[in-house]
Amino acid sequence: MTNDLDIIEEQFWSVCDKIGISETNKGHLRSFLAPLKEKSFATYLHSLRVGLLARGIGCFTFHEEKPLLLAGALHDLGKCKRALVNLD
Repeated sequence: MTNDLDIIEEQFWSVCDKIGISETNKGHLRSFLAPLKEKSFATYLHSLRVGLLARGIGCFTFHEEKPLLLAGALHDLGKCKRALVNLD
């Protein structure tokens, strides 16, 4: 899982740089995602993948990439407040 995590995280933050998300906003994004990462690596990875996929679909359909990447990455944020049993 750690290799997948490293690869997906690297890809996600690289895309953030590519589409112009500022260092300040990346710091905020890391702060928002940190509780999810601590609670469930699988759900955290899923969220990063959804962000990357949403951005890719947005490119294909000529929509703005940044809001789709962020919405996809943050879509499961509320799960960090749920019991682990109910996470998946």
